[in-house]
Amino acid sequence: MKGRYKKARLHDAPDDARGQELARDAGSGAAYDARFDAGYKEGYDAGFDAGYGAGHSKGYGDGYNQGYDKGYEAAYAPAYDSGYDEGFRKGYDDGYAKAWDTAFDKAYDSSYGAGYHHGFKAGYLDGASEVGMVAAEEAIASLLPENQILPQYSAEEIIRRGLATVSDQVVPILSGKEVALRIKRALDRREPLSIVRLGDGEALTLAQDVVLDADEILKRAPWLSHAGVDVPDTAARAALKESILRAHIVGVPTSRIRNHQPLLFKAFEALGIEWSGLALTHAVINYIVHKEGHLKAAVGDRRLLLVGNLAGELQDVLVQAGANVVGAVAPVSGVRDVDRVMAEVRAFEFDIAFVAAGVAAVILAERIATEMGKVALDFGHLADELVYGQAKWE
Repeated sequence: MKGRYKKARLHDAPDDARGQELARDAGSGAAYDARFDAGYKEGYDAGFDAGYGAGHSKGYGDGYNQGYDKGYEAAYAPAYDSGYDEGFRKGYDDGYAKAWDTAFDKAYDSSYGAGYHHGFKAGYLDGASEVGMVAAEEAIASLLPENQILPQYSAEEIIRRGLATVSDQVVPILSGKEVALRIKRALDRREPLSIVRLGDGEALTLAQDVVLDADEILKRAPWLSHAGVDVPDTAARAALKESILRAHIVGVPTSRIRNHQPLLFKAFEALGIEWSGLALTHAVINYIVHKEGHLKAAVGDRRLLLVGNLAGELQDVLVQAGANVVGAVAPVSGVRDVDRVMAEVRAFEFDIAFVAAGVAAVILAERIATEMGKVALDFGHLADELVYGQAKWE
């Protein structure tokens, strides 16, 4: 009797890995096809599908197994058969309720955040691109002499011709392959290397009170607190500036949307950051080295530490893919949490750290390299993509 019911339990309990696989298939990539108006909706749907399936399956499986065990232990005795039936039904009901109430909420929150970010980003950039071309055409019209037109050239062609006149001032930045080679060299030589990335969140943090006032920053980026900075926070600005100056490689936006490259370089100038002395690369270098296939090869079987709010989930994914993960540090509650997180990081023996923690990741990655002599990569939302199945460790 006992063996038969154990077998039934193993057969009927939900397959957590399969649930996660189905959830990843359902949510994979939907948000990237979004346009401006549809960005939010498709990001939501993709995130919901990706997170709910995994959360529901795990919660259901945990609840079912606990219900089974409790039902079995409580019912096994003289009234085994009737007690088992009652315990089984109770366990099933309790497990399902637990899955719905707890796993659903957790899966919904995390997947919605990831889906919304990707959907919003794709839609925003697509919409901004269209607006940008219109603005470029209008700018050209306003710069032409009165009573003159230039219909034989598009805005893109005029810009191309204009760029040719400043080609001697173009600033080269490191490619994905070049950055990956530096990662491997630092690991081979056991030398410190910090790779940090500056996007709109970092640009807005640096711009506080020197380029933009707090009200304008909050107007442009009400989401900045989710990236770890509660404006006004000049201490965060100062810490970020110092880490940029000490970092070995600094990723900067190639996008010329106002909160990206233009704002960042205005903040550099206002804060006295001499960017020409920095080793620059792409702000999305994390995606580039991974999607070009360089990152996994550079890391190899080195001891890997994960830092950030998704560190635990990312550990599961990377270990399953064969990575040598030695630990996960979570959560990271913004820039003000950096000192506490660093204390936890120091408890681990590792070779390279992937840090996915919003604006705080810049400071953490730089300090891990500077203070501990390790390699550290600002990993960003690549962590979300790996966890939710939109990317694979390969």
